[in-house]
Amino acid sequence: MNLSDRSKLNCIVFIYENKKIIYTCINATGRLETADLSVELLITEDINKAKDLANQLSELNSIRQELTKESSEKIIRKIENEKKKEEKVIVVYDDSIHESIAGIVAGRVKEKYNMPCIVLTKGKEMPKGSARSIETYNIFEELSKCSELIEKFGGHPMAAGLSIKEENIILLRNKLNNICKLSDEDIIPTVKIDSPLELIYLNENLINIIESLRPFGKGNPSPLFAVKNVSIERLWLLGKEKNFLKLRFKFEINKRFLYIDGVSFDKFEAFKEEVISKYGEEEFIRACDSSYINLKADIIYYPNINEFNGNRNIQLMIKHIRIN
Repeated sequence: MNLSDRSKLNCIVFIYENKKIIYTCINATGRLETADLSVELLITEDINKAKDLANQLSELNSIRQELTKESSEKIIRKIENEKKKEEKVIVVYDDSIHESIAGIVAGRVKEKYNMPCIVLTKGKEMPKGSARSIETYNIFEELSKCSELIEKFGGHPMAAGLSIKEENIILLRNKLNNICKLSDEDIIPTVKIDSPLELIYLNENLINIIESLRPFGKGNPSPLFAVKNVSIERLWLLGKEKNFLKLRFKFEINKRFLYIDGVSFDKFEAFKEEVISKYGEEEFIRACDSSYINLKADIIYYPNINEFNGNRNIQLMIKHIRIN
């Protein structure tokens, strides 16, 4: 029986209103199970079924996030124990890593060390995995030079996938590092911005213009802006694990103080380490307990509009932060 046009419209509205959640969850089914749930959600005309499927997607995505966090921490511990100081290409094998998230884990390791990284795990026939690289290192080209050690591989300069016999993993790791021409300067992290932009210039009209440049992705990345020496007045730790960072920035216009909140989903550990190294662990704990902090920082951000309980506020998505 066909649903009424009103029912179809309700279903479309439900998916649209929850798009921020659903976009981040759709991939989870393909990674952990099959993509069937996502397909069903997109084609269903039943509002109740759409809600049920969206909830299932959300649960799967939470499982995927926790699995990724645990796996990344495990691999980083393994690297800290095994990595030689002179190595500039990270190759690590752990048969307990879910093969669907090997690429995400490799990306997180690459971000932490700013070095090319290959994470290998157990495959059906032999170990397989994913590689993520930095701009100064063409991972596909370097793997091509080691093709005699690899059963199959494919990719591009910044990422690749490969299958390899277990006995060849150490040989691959050694050869990649022996032929590696990366210098110490090459692995110093660099961040490119589109423009400096003081917080006083942010408004909804400007953000709407930026949003009109969507869709963002490979070949059309979201623009990044930077501001130096901005004041941080408040700090909150969010999420179940208290590992998401929310900061309140203070700035002055015409002798009047204004505030903008910023959030980061992946810079908490770096922020914590930097605050502790400069001000001590006691000061960091005090700031977390009170939610008050008094710091100056340089930030790289992407601005958007946060809508909550009918309120619209400018919000910064913090991409990088450096304490002054």
